[in-house]
Amino acid sequence: MFQAAALAMALAKGLGASKPRAPAREPETHDYSRPRWGHACNTLRVIEEGQHLRVSGFGHGVSAGDYLILPNDGETTRYRVDTIRYQDDPRDMWFADLTFAPRSTEA
Repeated sequence: MFQAAALAMALAKGLGASKPRAPAREPETHDYSRPRWGHACNTLRVIEEGQHLRVSGFGHGVSAGDYLILPNDGETTRYRVDTIRYQDDPRDMWFADLTFAPRSTEA
């Protein structure tokens, strides 16, 4: 009896209806080519000759789908953030899995 009443109340409040999704945000590009205090990225593991990286970093605002610009032998290389896991302490520390994402040469 209680479950039926709870379900009826939830449906009456509209909890059973799907909510419209917010539009997907555009990916941001974060430049980590020059590390500084509170804004740095360290490579933990290189996978498939650099096609994928596992990294740790510091800095707020990085999300899955964003791009990171990383230093690479005096040049820079762009990677897409596949997954990112922020830590509780310190709150700006994260671990991420990246995929090589070459920049387009089209104008």
